[in-house]
Amino acid sequence: MRMLFLVLVLAACRAPAPKPEEKANWSGQMQGMAADVKKLVPYLYDRQAFADPKNREKISQTLKEFSQAAHKVNPESGRNFIGDELLLEYSLANLRDEIGRAAQSFAAGQLDYSRSVAKTSLSNCFRCHSVTNAGSSAAWDLD
Repeated sequence: MRMLFLVLVLAACRAPAPKPEEKANWSGQMQGMAADVKKLVPYLYDRQAFADPKNREKISQTLKEFSQAAHKVNPESGRNFIGDELLLEYSLANLRDEIGRAAQSFAAGQLDYSRSVAKTSLSNCFRCHSVTNAGSSAAWDLD
């Protein structure tokens, strides 16, 4: 009897299913940020490419776009996917802060620092994407 009660309580605590428009908006936001990550990865893991003056405009623009996209993400939409989880707010706040600092430091010419912070910021993406079936099955097309 206690087990049945526990199962019913846990079932009642689940997050509601996302509405179609929320799912589309959330999915679009995630895909947009994934596109920015895909553009950045070749530079983040190659110090010479990151510092190469011919890549500066592309890197700068992508860092700015990634930062802007992260600031547009509504954590309320994310709760529909992973529930009332503090991890989402924590990770999103860290992502916003870190990718913003990476963009600002890049613009100021602090390339090594910018690269380091930008690489670290990606851990925030994987932190959330590793806690749900939907997030962990995201198509991380980084080729």
